[in-house]
Amino acid sequence: MELTRRRAVTTILAGGLGTSAGVWSLSTLSEATEESEAPSELTDSELELIESLAEIVYPSELSTGAVLVESYLRYQPPDRLREIRNASRSLDISARRRYGAPFATLTASESETLLREMGVDRAAPDRDGTVPERVRHYLVNGLLYALFTDPAGSRLVGIDNPRGYPGGYESYAEPPRE
Repeated sequence: MELTRRRAVTTILAGGLGTSAGVWSLSTLSEATEESEAPSELTDSELELIESLAEIVYPSELSTGAVLVESYLRYQPPDRLREIRNASRSLDISARRRYGAPFATLTASESETLLREMGVDRAAPDRDGTVPERVRHYLVNGLLYALFTDPAGSRLVGIDNPRGYPGGYESYAEPPRE
């Protein structure tokens, strides 16, 4: 069998197309698994858990807790949303072990007791730490951040215009409150 230019070009093209097809199929498979692993939003049960945690963390004077939670979660990047989801699942597993019920269905006193028993109130926030440290970092501190960066929450501590929230020139022209 003689090697001609035509056979050489055909062999090279066939090998190149085969390799390209293999690489393309691997890349689409990898993209599909990444998309399936990355949650686009929280499930209803996870959202209920976070809203019930907000009822414990937020002061009782605040009536717009659910709105703050939803607006905060709406703007989270996918990797942080995934970690929020993992922390909420861990908290829910702890509630089921201790009380045999999901965290969202616990009474306020049961929820507070669970958080204290887990040590969430004493834990230093750490995104790669233990379950209480991750719950503190992703859930509790995230909820507090959402509270104090919104005018509805910051007014509770005497800040009418939180940093990063547009207040206009008028807010700077007024004398400071005492």
